[in-house]
Amino acid sequence: MNFGQTKFNKAKKKSWGNPLFAVSTLANLAEQIGLDKTAFIKDIQSDAINALLMAEINAARSLPIQGFPSLVLENKGEYHVIPVNYHDWEASYQQILSLI
Repeated sequence: MNFGQTKFNKAKKKSWGNPLFAVSTLANLAEQIGLDKTAFIKDIQSDAINALLMAEINAARSLPIQGFPSLVLENKGEYHVIPVNYHDWEASYQQILSLI
């Protein structure tokens, strides 16, 4: 296990103490939408899911972003950060149009 995974696992264990992120809470929500609760618990705690999550986190870290949520446009192999303006969506839209 590399340093990033160790750091993530410590943070994950800490976050499980938050009722919103507790496995039991997530499993109950999964069951409410029709998923098998036992399979969900097994899957969410699996090494395979942890590896997928770490890959997503590492991919996000490689992008030119400073926080979450962020909007990044990939065009012809180049990444462009699009400022998100929640009060004027057209500003973000115009920037996207200028880059494609």
